[in-house]
Amino acid sequence: MSQGWKAEVIFAGSVAKRDGEQNEDRFRFDEATLCFSLSDGASVSYDPATWAELLCNKFMENPVFDAEWISD
Repeated sequence: MSQGWKAEVIFAGSVAKRDGEQNEDRFRFDEATLCFSLSDGASVSYDPATWAELLCNKFMENPVFDAEWISD
């Protein structure tokens, strides 16, 4: 991490496309490492909120995005 860099979450929320619906997008942010992940919860997929959550968590655990990461 470069000295002098600062990052902070100034808004942690989501806005659904339509009133009365949940937003299926997810994000994670680690202030210590300045690592973040963001996943679009694709509405037409099976259980999009869960998939978005799994992808964000997986990336935060292992941010090396390659073929092995995807197949895992």
